[in-house]
Amino acid sequence: MGEQRLVAIVVPAFDEAARIAETVGALRALAPALGALDCRLRVLVVDDGSSDGTGALASAAGADRVLRHRRNQGLGAAVRTGLTGARTEGADFVVKFDADLQHDPADVPALLGPLLGDEADLVYGSRFERLAYRMPLVRRAGNVVFTRLMRWLTGWPLRDSQPGIFALGRTYLEVFRLPGDYNYTQQLLLDAYHKGMRVAHVPV
Repeated sequence: MGEQRLVAIVVPAFDEAARIAETVGALRALAPALGALDCRLRVLVVDDGSSDGTGALASAAGADRVLRHRRNQGLGAAVRTGLTGARTEGADFVVKFDADLQHDPADVPALLGPLLGDEADLVYGSRFERLAYRMPLVRRAGNVVFTRLMRWLTGWPLRDSQPGIFALGRTYLEVFRLPGDYNYTQQLLLDAYHKGMRVAHVPV
C-alpha cells in the first residue's frame, strides 16, 4: 500500500461560534472512513473576519489549520482562500463543506467516489434527490434558472449548480481560477468547462 492521499476539507466560516466546534468534530470523525479509502484527512477552516472567536474555537475543536481574513470578504473569497491553502498543502482532493452542518458529513466519502475512480475532476453535491427540507420557492426557482443556464453554457447534464458541498481533484485544483467573490459555484463550473475538466453529480 502506497502513501495515503490527502483529503483537505475546507470550511468557510463567518461568525459561526455556535456550530463550528460541532462541525469540526463531525468532520474529524470521518478519519476512519477516509482511511478505509486509503486517504488521510486535514480540516482547514477559513475564518472570514469573524468577531465571535470562530477561529479559536475551530482550532480548539481540532481543525488542522485556520486561515484568517482580517475582515469579512464574503463566501467566494473564503472558498478561494481555502482552495489555495489546500493546494499549498499538496492536497490530492478538496471538499468544500458548510460551517453550519447543513450537510451530512457522511456524504463526503460518496462525493469523493468519482474522483477516486478517476471519473471526474469536479463533483457537485445534488440536493434535489434527497432534499430533507422544503427549499423556499424563490431559492428553488433561482437554482432552476441558474442550473438551466449552466447546462446551456456547458452542455453538461447538470442537476444542481449551487450546492454548498462539492469536491475537486488535484488536476483541477492546480489550475482553478475563481476571480470573483460572488456566484462562485457557477464560476467554478464555467472555469472547469473551459479547461476541459470532467464534472459529476452525487446525491447529498
